Amino acid sequence: MKNLTILKLEYIFVFIYILFHIFFINLDPINDEYIFYSGADFIGTQNIEIINIFFDYNANTLGFSYLIFIFSTIFNTDNFYLIGKIISLSSYIFLYFGILNFIKIFEIKKKFEILIIIFLCPIVFTYGFRATPDLFSFCLAFFSFSLILIKKKIIIKLLAFFLLSIAFVIKPINGIALFFVFLYYFLFNKKKIFQLENIIGVILFFLLSTTFFYLNYKNHGFAIISPNWRNLDTSENNFLVNFIYYLGFLNLVILPFNFKFILKEILNLKNFVLFTLISLTIFSYQFIHISESINEINFGFLSDGLNEYILKLFFGLNACFFIFFFFISISTKNRNHTLYFILITTLTYLLIISNFSPAQRYLMILFPTIYLLALRQNYHKIIYIIVLLTYFVLNLLILNNHLVISDLSKKTHNFLIKEGLLNQTHPGYFGQHSLSRFAKFYDSKMNIISQNNIFDQKKKYIITNEIKSYENVIFSYSSNKFLINREIFVVLRN
Repeated sequence: MKNLTILKLEYIFVFIYILFHIFFINLDPINDEYIFYSGADFIGTQNIEIINIFFDYNANTLGFSYLIFIFSTIFNTDNFYLIGKIISLSSYIFLYFGILNFIKIFEIKKKFEILIIIFLCPIVFTYGFRATPDLFSFCLAFFSFSLILIKKKIIIKLLAFFLLSIAFVIKPINGIALFFVFLYYFLFNKKKIFQLENIIGVILFFLLSTTFFYLNYKNHGFAIISPNWRNLDTSENNFLVNFIYYLGFLNLVILPFNFKFILKEILNLKNFVLFTLISLTIFSYQFIHISESINEINFGFLSDGLNEYILKLFFGLNACFFIFFFFISISTKNRNHTLYFILITTLTYLLIISNFSPAQRYLMILFPTIYLLALRQNYHKIIYIIVLLTYFVLNLLILNNHLVISDLSKKTHNFLIKEGLLNQTHPGYFGQHSLSRFAKFYDSKMNIISQNNIFDQKKKYIITNEIKSYENVIFSYSSNKFLINREIFVVLRN
């Protein structure tokens, strides 16, 4: 009876959660979101040169744009943005069933608690409002991983490998889930590594993904990453700095739950020496390379006004806590295969993604195991509730920031259309957010409109969020939503 009640609560929670996101489905795009649904439009032209425009603005594959295009064709609509949003929303269905499988696989007792905290995690919550590949690819990869491990029927397993190949094509970094599968088998059930359905599944995975990347190479001249974005690879210095910041950011997930445990262990003389050595090593390296960019390892707009050096040291300290916690965990008598699984998957994945320009959204694939680590042995109801309340406030702030930017975008666009000034206006502030509303990428004759043309500095007007005086302002609008206030201007250039 209790299990049935919890199941009903889960369904109600997920239903309300998705319904809440649907309510905001008409928000304007934010943070380069525009290029993915624009990519679907490019694909619809069947013109390789126009499709190549996608790679001028983004380092991702065309996988998500193809998915948007396919479903837009099925439902006979050219509202690519809406379809992209719906696909993102479907992520939560994959995430829900993935978590249910995950709970069975690792025999998690805090079933409802881990479900709620993953769904309310600010990164997971926020990306459901966006038509981007990050959330969908993570959820699809996570669901596929769990399905492969929990299902015995060969047809279901092959379906899971098929879905995993789609997740890999959309966001290649999430292909790490295939490694997670066989690491799990190695630690828990070695006999399954060479089962026929797994061998066939791996062949299917590589056949489908290789075909996509081969066709991409044939049509666009590269397999995975466009030459335009090869500079995203990092140097050795950047690699280690990225690794430290990733560890620091990831530790914020588990810190509220294990801080008391860490503090207790540090007070032990032997462990204090260990923590001191870890801290000296991390901080020394940070100070030597303090000028290295933190990129997107931050708290988004919430980081505005924060001193970057303080933020770097904050992540460095958290990295120290994370490394210390793992050292202590593997040296205790209570260590087991689950702990080794979490340790190996976390370190392997971080070593891979540290080679590229860092962003906190890349960590989503690790959240289920990290939350498992946080809640398994250090669950405290009061701390759990405080964490959820903190997440709630952060989610509200992030959503309101999106509402404000969307409001500014719509009002500015309406003004420019009404006054007939759109083609004479540099997109400025909205070049990062909703560029497709303020510029065209090709004309009616299929002629490509270059970036130099779109961002022509000689255009008569420019959209900006900062002005020195109101002398040349022809339009201004202020938007205020729950502590978030921003103002936008259209300025006549001298």
